[in-house]
Amino acid sequence: MIKYYLVSIYVLRDIIKRIVFFKLSFLKPPQKKILVYDKKSTDQAAILFKKKNFTFFYSRSQGLNIYVVILNILKNGFKNFALNYKKLYFEIVNPKVIYTSIDNSLAFYKLKKDCYHDAIYISDQNGMRDNLFHFEAKKYLNHNKNSVLSCDIFFVLGDNEKKKLKNVIKANYYLYGSTKNNFYVNKKKKNQIKNLVFFSNKPIINFSRDLILFKNAIKFCKKYNYKLFFIDRLKKRYFLYLKKHFDISNFTYISPKNSSDTYKFFTEENLSIFNHSSLGYEFISRGLKGLSFGHNSNFIHHERNKAKYAKEGIFWTDKIDYENFERKILTIINYDFIKWRSNTLKYSQELMCYDKSNLKKKKIINNFINSKK
Repeated sequence: MIKYYLVSIYVLRDIIKRIVFFKLSFLKPPQKKILVYDKKSTDQAAILFKKKNFTFFYSRSQGLNIYVVILNILKNGFKNFALNYKKLYFEIVNPKVIYTSIDNSLAFYKLKKDCYHDAIYISDQNGMRDNLFHFEAKKYLNHNKNSVLSCDIFFVLGDNEKKKLKNVIKANYYLYGSTKNNFYVNKKKKNQIKNLVFFSNKPIINFSRDLILFKNAIKFCKKYNYKLFFIDRLKKRYFLYLKKHFDISNFTYISPKNSSDTYKFFTEENLSIFNHSSLGYEFISRGLKGLSFGHNSNFIHHERNKAKYAKEGIFWTDKIDYENFERKILTIINYDFIKWRSNTLKYSQELMCYDKSNLKKKKIINNFINSKK
């Protein structure tokens, strides 16, 4: 029941946000070196590029530029309106780079062939994906035999994602992890674990499983005198649901206002626990200690993977009863930090790489730009 209620809230909130934040612009778009495709790519774009060098194209019904609308009607009428609107907008901006962090947008991968050729297209994966986008891309290519889905640079989280996508998206693939995770660097180092940090799952995935795991976490922290933090998803508030099920005095609830509020918990004194969360894997990619209880979900595997990970490994287990929860947490707490980093590195390459300060990403982008001069 909770699941369907939360889905309804999600849908309703999304509709309201689209209406309230729909942006109308009447001015001619400025010429810029970087065109950011989709306003929700702002945070990642601001990390990789100087703000003065980029402007936006509002996709997914986020907004319209009336200047371009009128010019488009005068030049092309209403035939192929959406495509011609994009072409005209891009021609006016005249960018060297078109960037998005909405890596599961099928429309983005059509742009290079169908819309605007004179730019470097960059897709920057911002989270772990299930198979839906892969199936959507495959279906599109099967029904459009002469079509190509492509970009010039595709930054993916790890090798698993590359293997999944390379057969549907033509691109140069680079395994450099999450731009946000790479950006927020914590210097604070303490080898002793003091806190358990629970990263919230999307409740529409498996909220009931999260409740069981969080109950176990509370019991464990009481028994062994650890502090427990519940880190909510960015700008979300699931506090009321937690309050219905738990005594709120047993944990500290954190509702991050920005990414910095979340990433400040990425320190050695914390041990992360999660069912399925990109943040959890980002945490482990830094060599920090964490435990996943949803590692063999469809967010980790795709149709072409014949062999799944074992039911239990160095930082994961599929058992959620308290006895196994306690055993696994204590094992990880007592694991030597140096050995932990060494033994989790292989999996980080597969799942979530780490490019501190995005140095490799920026170098690849600059190399491509320079090669076009």
